[in-house]
Amino acid sequence: MLNALDFSPDPALENGFWVALLGGGALWLQYFATDQTQVQRMLSAKSVGSLKRSIVSSGLIMNVMYFVFILSGAILYSFYQGQSFESANQVMITFILENIPIGLLGLIIAAIFAAAMSSIDSVLNSMTAVFVMDIYQKYIRKGQKETPLRVTIGFTGVFGVVVILFVLMGFNGTTASVLSTVGAYAGYVAGSLLSVFLLGLFTRRANDIGTAVGFAAGLLATWAVSGTNLNWLWYYLVGAAVSFVTGCVVSCLTGGCKTEIAHMTIQGQRENLLAQGRSEENGVSILPGKMDQYGWILLVFFAVQFVVLLFFTKS
Repeated sequence: MLNALDFSPDPALENGFWVALLGGGALWLQYFATDQTQVQRMLSAKSVGSLKRSIVSSGLIMNVMYFVFILSGAILYSFYQGQSFESANQVMITFILENIPIGLLGLIIAAIFAAAMSSIDSVLNSMTAVFVMDIYQKYIRKGQKETPLRVTIGFTGVFGVVVILFVLMGFNGTTASVLSTVGAYAGYVAGSLLSVFLLGLFTRRANDIGTAVGFAAGLLATWAVSGTNLNWLWYYLVGAAVSFVTGCVVSCLTGGCKTEIAHMTIQGQRENLLAQGRSEENGVSILPGKMDQYGWILLVFFAVQFVVLLFFTKS
């Protein structure tokens, strides 16, 4: 249970070093860089400095929290002396129901509902905002007045029902953990979604046709490998890589981008900011891709985590 760093190249390994570094890296890059629930929070920050501090604190707190989860799992494994359960989700639930006093149990259930609601409301808000702005107002209302609040609330209710149906279908009869089940389903789309942003940020020739074909190719590639013993974390990397390469190739074969988008790429943004003499805001770097103190904090923290995990593995 304390073998924290497994460098085995086995593609089916779920807790291996390489799948966590590469597949997990693609997963978290997609989540923090392109996910609507995260981006809308970033856009609400009052400055670049507060945004970066928020991301750093999130990275630190989340990883400490994961270490607590890992330790909790090891403790429960010892408590039940390696007893097998029908589902990994039942271990903590069984412990709570059988060993936690009634009053404390009520607080735990309330905390679980509060944590779930804080995530679900962001998801529903994001789904509704994207649908209303990019589909409903653009193709249905076609430039009419802003969408009434009651219509937006109605769409939120519809998406809530859709999410419930997906959850019921996704977890029907499965004994896999919640994390692996949700991650596997998200992996079908998330890798391709990440590549769409990468094509726009790092290439100047990506066009609509290439991006659309690349996205579809990523979905097909992910679906193809899902039938193998490849761990679900690899879905993110496979989808992103296939989608990005296909998007680049098809864009070049179809004449590239017909409009000037160089200023929208990361390199173009850097050049524009430097030409304007704007590289910092209140002492915080605003240049895309520049490694500043906030990036170094996360990098050093990653190295510290690696050493700690290595210590557990060696001991």
